[in-house]
Amino acid sequence: MNNLLAQAHQLIPKQTISYSKWTGSETNTNLINVDTYDDAVESQVKINAVKSRLYRTLGLDYKKNYVRLFSIPSVSGLSRINNGDQFIFDGKNYQVEAQTGWFATAGWDSFVCVEVPL
Repeated sequence: MNNLLAQAHQLIPKQTISYSKWTGSETNTNLINVDTYDDAVESQVKINAVKSRLYRTLGLDYKKNYVRLFSIPSVSGLSRINNGDQFIFDGKNYQVEAQTGWFATAGWDSFVCVEVPL
């Protein structure tokens, strides 16, 4: 095992999410752009809360709920592509907002994700 997250997953249980990759936008009959997503697939990841002290540092909205998603490349595919991919975890829908940029050095990455209404 060459990355720390893969080693940690041996000790820390993973969480299962229902992940949908963003495929684009289509204009509906009312001329409104509607996002389209691939069918959901289950992925094993690690999800942590974003600590409130990081909200200001990251420029996040205090009125919204955020999580940090940690994923290794073989299960991720989660990245910010225009409107971002979405996933369901613990009955709540989240949208991937920003990649933190750890992949190049650690072999895994984390993403800031915001809860969005279903």
